[in-house]
Amino acid sequence: MIEKAKEKIKNFIIDAIALNTFSYILTAPIELLIVGLPFQAHLQVRLFAAILNTLTARPYTNWRTFIFRKASVNSQSSWKKKYLWDTLTFASMQAPIYFTSNMIIGGGDLYGVIQGTLVLTMVSGVVGRPYGAYLDVIRDLFGLGKEYDLTPQTARIRKATFSST
Repeated sequence: MIEKAKEKIKNFIIDAIALNTFSYILTAPIELLIVGLPFQAHLQVRLFAAILNTLTARPYTNWRTFIFRKASVNSQSSWKKKYLWDTLTFASMQAPIYFTSNMIIGGGDLYGVIQGTLVLTMVSGVVGRPYGAYLDVIRDLFGLGKEYDLTPQTARIRKATFSST
């Protein structure tokens, strides 16, 4: 039972680290240059985003795993297939979160926030797969692996292994 809790906490922390580091590098130029947020507002948005990213990182990984399994994506899948599904997964979850955070905390005007959100959605084609690959690398570095490669049977065996130690 304790090992299972430790595994959940580790997944939560590693996914949060991956999303927060990647998110800051991606969104800082958008917020400052395209949306035109003043630097102080940008810092407020990033603080809120760090909290939001931390809370949504694990659900995002779960969403990605669900989508990848439904689309039969695995480590052996082609780059094009991973690109397509990572892009759709990223756009479907991150753009709404980005829009909401800028509207609630940043106080950006509606036009600027919509413009920034559209840009983020468009760059999902450039960012979705790199984030997915980055997430896979970070998870591998910490021994968590690619969840989408685990079949339901393998996942049960893995959980049983962790809960029996």
